[in-house]
Amino acid sequence: MKKSKMLLKTAFVLLMLFIFAFSASASNHVESINIDVTLNKDGSALIEQEWKGIFDEGTECYYEFNAGDTLRLKNFTVSSGGKQYETLEDWNVNASFSKKAYTCGLNDLGRNSYEVCWGISEYGENTYNISYTVENVVVAYDDSDGFNFRFINPGMNTGPTDATITFKMADGTLLDDRNTNIWAFGYDGNINFRSGFVEGNTTFPMGYNNHMTVMMQFEKGLFDPSCLISGDFETEVKDPAFRGSIYEEYEEYDNSVDIFFIFTLLMTVFVIGGFGAALIWIIVQNVKKKKLEKNAQYVRDVPKEDINVSYSLLNSLHDCEEGDIISARILRLIGKGVITPIEDDDKGLLSGKMVSFRINPVGENEIEHWDKKLYEILKASAGGDGILEPLEMKLYCRDHPSTLRAFLNRCKLSGEERLDELKCSKKGRYSNISQLSENGIKMLSDLYGLKKYLKEFSLIDERTVNDTYIWQEYLVYATLFGIADEVADQLVKVNPQLEAQVNVYRRDIYFARTCRRYMYSNMMKTEQASRSSAVGGSGGRVSFGGGGGFRGGGFGGGTR
Repeated sequence: MKKSKMLLKTAFVLLMLFIFAFSASASNHVESINIDVTLNKDGSALIEQEWKGIFDEGTECYYEFNAGDTLRLKNFTVSSGGKQYETLEDWNVNASFSKKAYTCGLNDLGRNSYEVCWGISEYGENTYNISYTVENVVVAYDDSDGFNFRFINPGMNTGPTDATITFKMADGTLLDDRNTNIWAFGYDGNINFRSGFVEGNTTFPMGYNNHMTVMMQFEKGLFDPSCLISGDFETEVKDPAFRGSIYEEYEEYDNSVDIFFIFTLLMTVFVIGGFGAALIWIIVQNVKKKKLEKNAQYVRDVPKEDINVSYSLLNSLHDCEEGDIISARILRLIGKGVITPIEDDDKGLLSGKMVSFRINPVGENEIEHWDKKLYEILKASAGGDGILEPLEMKLYCRDHPSTLRAFLNRCKLSGEERLDELKCSKKGRYSNISQLSENGIKMLSDLYGLKKYLKEFSLIDERTVNDTYIWQEYLVYATLFGIADEVADQLVKVNPQLEAQVNVYRRDIYFARTCRRYMYSNMMKTEQASRSSAVGGSGGRVSFGGGGGFRGGGFGGGTR
């Protein structure tokens, strides 16, 4: 009996600790992390971080650091509000809030792995300045010197977080594309050469699965590293980091001419053997999908889930194009009056030429999250006068391709995450119909049913839907399906008295599609132009995937 009571008490205490820890991580928010890295001649690096955020729960901030066999962290200090923290030799994770206040230290996890820790010290809005030196960051390889280092971990519980990182040489040597190659992984953003230094920044805040891992390769002579590793940089560092990254995809693209004859030979073998079977399997998948679409029952209601969910599923199954979410959301913004097409009075309605958009001010909660993200891109494109002209649209997406790319990636990712929550896939993939669960099949069938209803409602003499808002949402989904013009025709057949309103819809559809074409095509042109420079290490777009074989960093951090 006593043992049972003791177990119950222990379980209760553990439950309370878990609830407290969860509330601590959920309540605190690190708004930004800014990192300055100063590289020394011997290969060591002075790393200075600034964490800004709101801290209302828990006792400490922390993140994991794996030193491995070669790294050594020293001279660790923390300050906040002008007050220097005491650095403790032994950090006690279980110490109280008051014991941790204005102290910092390393929590030894064993196997040369640590948690970098410091006390929250005061609840509220805080800025923490963290500084330490890491020895042997830059390693000497046979052909060049370099590193692949993780500066911000995935698994941080205090996001979403904006981040910047800069690299400079302690001796004043200028870093540029003549003596240095640069790549970055794990976040939506850029990494570029500036005036003698390297700068990386996020264009979308980092979430739980993001990390900031940077790889740099230097010509011999810039450093005299203390750490030497036999082998060349490409084999030891670059190849593992490129695996699963966009750089690997670009590299394959750039080398496509070189492997043309090998590819032709392999294709011949595949045609003779397994390629035929693979082709049959693809045909079978398409037949199943067409059959599901043909047999779908009419669905009159638009999905309750965010349109990103429908977009993610349809795009994965090749039922809509990547940029279609842009035109769909622009059409919604027009319908809500957030952006207003400005026509050329001399040309008249549907002149075939988009002149500009007026970007109207919106309240904080006037439009939903993802519509607002696109609205912010349009507003930034327009500049200070609030009028977005076609040339401004083109130039912005040409000069800031990662901003639009990040928006598209996040739309797709948020949709996939919700599909996973709804258990729509058997194994977390959506590239063919056989991978869908019963829930996934039902969702896809409902989308096909809505598409069929919109294409055929004049045939079923549907005259009950007159609400303007509903028709605006219908046209948003029709744009995603690629049938918006057909739906407009159907609407006139059913309600001829709405012809004037339908003409406005036609104008809005045209403008949304044109806007999408300007934005998406210029983003793609810039991305294609940056392929060779990205592979070569001249900076630009960051790879969301890849970054393997990193040193330093680890998984997890934030507050507890």
